[in-house]
Amino acid sequence: MSTDSREERLARRVADLYSTDTQFADARPIEALTAAIEQPGLRLPRIMSTVMGAYAERPAVGERAVNLTTDPETGRTSVELLPWFETITYGELWQRVGAVASALADGQGHPVQPGDRVCVLGFASVDYATIDMALVQLGAVSVPLQTSAMSMVA
Repeated sequence: MSTDSREERLARRVADLYSTDTQFADARPIEALTAAIEQPGLRLPRIMSTVMGAYAERPAVGERAVNLTTDPETGRTSVELLPWFETITYGELWQRVGAVASALADGQGHPVQPGDRVCVLGFASVDYATIDMALVQLGAVSVPLQTSAMSMVA
């Protein structure tokens, strides 16, 4: 039976992955960034901006690739899951967040203001994360609703 503690085994495993797994090694945290975002008094929007800028070239989020096909006889569209994921970088995600925040702030007569509550109906996805982060940038409060919530309203 091994006398190594769980922490020692984990430390060895992490060291092994850093030396043998390029993808793992490329995801190593930037120590200077960690120090920068741990400064007292930083607000969440500033922390998010700092992290997104520092990791701009790294993959951030992804979704399963899909193929939409429409049956010519019925007109019904179905989704086929493909065997890979489509990813975007932190920089690309941050551009999307900025575009959504800008659109929400301009809002066609109903701009989102700091402190506003905004209900978001959806499920975990890149788009959902984008909207959630855009609301943080605007100082608004995201109120997540389950996708089944609409059946309760009707």
